[in-house]
Amino acid sequence: MFQVADKEIAETLIWRLWQEYLPAMRPLKLCDGRTVRIFRPGRLNSDGGPDFLDAALSFGPGPPLSGDVEIHVRPADWTRHGHNRDARYNGVLLHVVMWDDAESHPVLKQNGQHVPKLALSSHLRFSLETLHRRKKRIRPSPYPCQQHRWEAETFKTALLHAARIRLSEKIATLEKRLLRVSPEQTLYEHLMRAAGYAKNAEPFAKLARLLPIATLREVLADVHTQRRTTYLQAALFGAAGWLETGATCTRDAFYDTLGGLWGDMCVHLGLRPMRAEEWQFFRLRPFNFPTVRLSGMVSLVRKGLEKGLDARFGEICAKDTEPGRLLRLLRETLDHLFLSESSDGALSDFLLGGTQKNRHALIGTDRKSDMTINAVLPFLLAVARRADNERLEKRLYEVFELYPKLPENAALRTMQTLVLG
Repeated sequence: MFQVADKEIAETLIWRLWQEYLPAMRPLKLCDGRTVRIFRPGRLNSDGGPDFLDAALSFGPGPPLSGDVEIHVRPADWTRHGHNRDARYNGVLLHVVMWDDAESHPVLKQNGQHVPKLALSSHLRFSLETLHRRKKRIRPSPYPCQQHRWEAETFKTALLHAARIRLSEKIATLEKRLLRVSPEQTLYEHLMRAAGYAKNAEPFAKLARLLPIATLREVLADVHTQRRTTYLQAALFGAAGWLETGATCTRDAFYDTLGGLWGDMCVHLGLRPMRAEEWQFFRLRPFNFPTVRLSGMVSLVRKGLEKGLDARFGEICAKDTEPGRLLRLLRETLDHLFLSESSDGALSDFLLGGTQKNRHALIGTDRKSDMTINAVLPFLLAVARRADNERLEKRLYEVFELYPKLPENAALRTMQTLVLG
């Protein structure tokens, strides 16, 4: 039945079978004899890590589980591709292969857990030659939302309602964090998270917790003003794990300077740095590398330490300013915090091989807009809510609704296709 040789089978064909053909089938039998039901095949991952993210599956009579799915031609590809040593694959629920090998070994994650295996060859009703011919005609089943015809105003109201729910969830998260750490640390953590984009949000947040703003103040306590930028660079890059191995940076005199400063700090602070491999560089433009983004955050941290990172925004909110002006002042404040000075340029030259001419844009306009709407505004709302300042809370919600449209991303484009066609 299956006459096509291994070398002619591309994983992209198996991706399409998994995403568009299998979900309509009955429970499928796994290689270990159990059954699996596919509620949601997940979304195709265009970055490093498992092939499909956020799938929903159930095994046997068990409840639906949410996790990832990895696709290969044969089981041995899991080990050959190094997934057994990669923590990013610890969330994989199912290993999908075209053929199972009778002598194949159990598939294990980096954390030692076993991954169930599904072989498609025993479930397909057509030969691979037929599937090759028909694959362009395979179409995914429509989502429920695609069967609706939305009126423009109804759709706008639904989107605004969803946005408010998302904002409320962010505020609730910030309120919980405010119970454990200072307002300044809370804002610092969420600005760092926003600096990491989706790929490096968690590592940036982890770094902010590992090296809190109070510790950075301790590091700079006796450092001359002109040396503070370099000390901050050494502290943040060292704690990130990049000065331990040099794997993400080109070694030169500046690297050695940072490494020497970090060596002394690390002993004094008793910190265990992050691992360099925790950071994602795969399919990122060099200017979006986390090394560059962290370089941009140095200016914000240094200026925030002078009078309190949260205090700058608190002073603006204390004035009875109408929402439009308040929005402008919040954005200008964030712009000022990121504005580099002449002494801040060494690290960007070091990272980019001296090719970066604009030293004032390590954090771009789009990212600063994202930080304002996803970190600064939710933080200020959380603080206002804790203080029972209903007047400020109302103004901040008005600022939120006035905020201009953010740049499009893959999620927005996908939803536009699904809902609007």
